Amino acid sequence: MIKPAAIYAVIVLYNKSFHDSITFNSISKHKSIQIIICDNSTSDFYNEQSNSFDNVTYINMKGNKGLPKAYNQALDYIGNQTGIICWFDDDTAIPDEYFDLVIHYFLTPDLDIALPVVFDEVGMLSPCILKGNYCHRAKNLAEIAGNISAINSGLSVNLKVYEDFRYDDNMFLDFVDHAFFREMRRRHKTIQVMQDNILYQKFAANSSSKESAIVRFKILKKDLRYFYKDTTFSRLYYHYIIMRRKARLVLKYRSLKMAFI
Repeated sequence: MIKPAAIYAVIVLYNKSFHDSITFNSISKHKSIQIIICDNSTSDFYNEQSNSFDNVTYINMKGNKGLPKAYNQALDYIGNQTGIICWFDDDTAIPDEYFDLVIHYFLTPDLDIALPVVFDEVGMLSPCILKGNYCHRAKNLAEIAGNISAINSGLSVNLKVYEDFRYDDNMFLDFVDHAFFREMRRRHKTIQVMQDNILYQKFAANSSSKESAIVRFKILKKDLRYFYKDTTFSRLYYHYIIMRRKARLVLKYRSLKMAFI
């Protein structure tokens, strides 16, 4: 690897052993990367054992406190250090060249944020388009123009961005990433897509039981209500999104009860 400024890789674990984390197994081979595990698990998977690795710091969140609190804990641990922070979930395979490419892009003066191109089972997931209240997939990178947003996993950020920013812990999981990009765009931060840094992701939420779908929907509903709280139009748009999501759940699970969650 190229000799970089300090790179911190933050992995948020949820209800799994770090041994079973595709992300951890991908990154731990890079001994120069400082890994911070924020454990949001609701049961004990003995993840504190990860501290036996010289380049790993383990933070027990003592239950699922959501993404913003986990992210902020990692940032508080890093403190006033300089370098690059890379955010990851626990189930993404990270290519061997990922960090070399991150370092290469951050050789550009004044770059604040660099993001990979992420694909899932449907197609290109990230970056995506956030235009006003409307957030949706892009068919290609050219379509995004100045309306960029992205998912958290794989995101690399210059630590100077966090000198005056922390994640809003009024949110829990959904749209935390879009809230970040909305604010970074408002602050005119420089954002670069790493077109040659490709990740592939499979989300557990893509297939779920009725019970877990209800739990996820309630989290989504609360997060979207907060994300769209600022104007009358955005609040109306929130209700539109929720009605559409409920309709999908009713059709998927063939249950009218899903319309009243």
